[in-house]
Amino acid sequence: MKIRSLAGAAGMFAAVLLTATGSAAGEKSMKLVMLGDSITMGVNVPKEKAIPVLVQEALNREFKGRIRWTVVNEGVGSETSQGGLARIAGVLAKEKPDFVSIAYGLNDAREKSAEWFDRQLRLLVDTT
Repeated sequence: MKIRSLAGAAGMFAAVLLTATGSAAGEKSMKLVMLGDSITMGVNVPKEKAIPVLVQEALNREFKGRIRWTVVNEGVGSETSQGGLARIAGVLAKEKPDFVSIAYGLNDAREKSAEWFDRQLRLLVDTT
């Protein structure tokens, strides 16, 4: 797998995109699972404005006629990276995605250090 990571200030926000290299070229459908907290889940916004819905719409617009994207919302309110670590194996087994985004940080920042958060994210990536 190829791994790309984007981290915000002091490592307290991160999004990791994992790209499977084994997918066949010219595939007609792709699946992205978005794992994260309430921001990913779409708390306090209409369902059609949740980030996974917007991402799916944008991907399908961009790749219209070539790739049909399905984006699965695996956001859980108040979840930390530790909760994501507890869930990720089951999510991957169930959904069998082509891509995964991992977005945590705000809930972790309340009580944990940047070093702890960094370790958790590394464990999440290693689990995939």
